[in-house]
Amino acid sequence: MADEWYYSVQGNRFGPVGAAELRQLADSGQLSHSDLVWKEGLQSWATASKVKGLFAKPAAPPPLPPPGGEPVTEENLKPKVEAAVRATSDVAKAAIKLLAASKPIAGFHIQRAALGAAAILGALSTFMPWLSAPVIGTVYGTAGDGWITLVLFIPCLAFAWLGDRLTPLDGWRQFAASIPPAIAGMIGIWKIVGFNMKISEMRSEMAGNPFGAAMANMASVSMQTRFGLYSLVLAGIACVAAVFLLARRAIMPVRL
Repeated sequence: MADEWYYSVQGNRFGPVGAAELRQLADSGQLSHSDLVWKEGLQSWATASKVKGLFAKPAAPPPLPPPGGEPVTEENLKPKVEAAVRATSDVAKAAIKLLAASKPIAGFHIQRAALGAAAILGALSTFMPWLSAPVIGTVYGTAGDGWITLVLFIPCLAFAWLGDRLTPLDGWRQFAASIPPAIAGMIGIWKIVGFNMKISEMRSEMAGNPFGAAMANMASVSMQTRFGLYSLVLAGIACVAAVFLLARRAIMPVRL
């Protein structure tokens, strides 16, 4: 495009113009793709669209939104985030007010009530699904170590129920009530970590075999840890937290 060009718009001929000026005409819209252009060396007039580099490439359109949904942008995401923050803040304030009041719950000190509730959840996790696998199906805690974790939560229930229920556990009773559920929670963590490690080892061993790799990927998708194990871990952590964080007989009021 170093030579001088002639161009035709609506049957009227113009030029000559340099390559830079012709590009400006195209950028400003004064020269369209269907208009004709010619320069020395061309046998006949040609449409401007055939001149390489004359028209800038059109910008690529943005990706389509997912079916049935609007595209995620900062404008429509911000209200949702703010609503979630407000809801979380309200729940946190309510929990702090409840703990600050340290009021008995159904005749139990708040520490004992929380300990008992967490221990019940841990005991029930024995009868929940721990694992799902093809052919085998769903594996419950009762098929293995669930009975051990069930026994480990019984002392928590005993400490929550026995003695003066309006008096929090302290001293050696705190450790006696927290160690068994901590062990139960670690059993749950060990089960989850061990299962994921076995899946990773299976993938590593089959990495060089396409068929074996496909089978390993299928196994990782179809074999999954279930909510019973996570309930077990949550219950163990909740028991320990209740014993030590809610042990005070009275808590100073908190203004919110």
